[in-house]
Amino acid sequence: MRSVIIFIPTLITGGAEKLVVDLAVNIDKEIFDVSVAVVSGTIPEGFVPNKFLSILEKNNIKIFNLKGKNKFETAKNIRKLFRKKRPDIIHTNLNTVLYVMLFAAIYDTKIRIFTFHNVANLSGYGLKKQLYKLAFKILNFTPVAICDLVKSTISKDFNIPFEKIPCIYNGVDTKAFYPKIRSFEKRTVQLISTGILYHIKNHKLLIDAFAKVELRHTDIHLNILGDGELREELERQITEYGLEDKINILGITDDVAYYLNLADIYVMSSNSEGLPLSVLEAMACGLPIITTEAGGVVDIVKNGENGFITPVGDVESLSRAMIELIENDKLRKAMGTASRKKAIELDILNCVGKYQKLYMNEKLDDLNE
Repeated sequence: MRSVIIFIPTLITGGAEKLVVDLAVNIDKEIFDVSVAVVSGTIPEGFVPNKFLSILEKNNIKIFNLKGKNKFETAKNIRKLFRKKRPDIIHTNLNTVLYVMLFAAIYDTKIRIFTFHNVANLSGYGLKKQLYKLAFKILNFTPVAICDLVKSTISKDFNIPFEKIPCIYNGVDTKAFYPKIRSFEKRTVQLISTGILYHIKNHKLLIDAFAKVELRHTDIHLNILGDGELREELERQITEYGLEDKINILGITDDVAYYLNLADIYVMSSNSEGLPLSVLEAMACGLPIITTEAGGVVDIVKNGENGFITPVGDVESLSRAMIELIENDKLRKAMGTASRKKAIELDILNCVGKYQKLYMNEKLDDLNE
């Protein structure tokens, strides 16, 4: 049996964290002995807990909390883990490669993987970027892209041949996220958005666009699922528009699929993304997608087929797309059907299967989408 350690900074709500949990739970336990290592604390102070930790525990996945009182102590904990486990495979996510790269070399870990969860130029600059180059060029870490667009940025930013970069699309559990019957009779049209309330998600743009649309269509409603540092600011913005009865920020919930199935339209207003699992979940629930042209979302949302793509930061384009879907229930239904079809192609088990091939060091050509 091959020992696998999947590294992640924390277990807060996020797409990278969700992928790690899904991989750990669904990996073939007859082949792989998998554990999850957290380098910055499972749930850092100030963050709201979710089900990720309990899901791992329920599935008997060993969790190593490596956070120390300082970086030196954290490094000692990482060294102890490598010395104890002697993993055959390590799979790093987000910035954890910077913590473990030297230990992987010292303890001669055979398979070393790093998944890019966003476009490559957001991974860091200066010394940090040089360390990533060291990981890929000298320390034999394989960079993995989560979609075609991210793959092209890795190749460009790190001067790695395109064909040497495996591309494994994020996956969604299409059994947990699936469409329920929606009524298309005249009624309040429900919009929904999910994501951490940070600047990069640009919920301010979403609220501005909704306010413009509401002037024309008063019978609409928006649920925002998520929490974060901008919550109070966004609540003030909603109050200033007088839309307290039209827009609800519901915080973090474990019932995302339930709320998606109450909705008619999914909207994402981000400035930047990798391949957002939140959009995949909405697609799996049969929703048409309105999104900004942010990162890899363009690889799963096809303009005019399963949704509309608008320029980043463009309130007019975003509001027009919302109006078009609000006014056309047949188009909503057709786009929702197309979304579900695409989501099935990207089921989580397909994603896990490809990572398992990578863990077995199979040919990279077999892994490219």
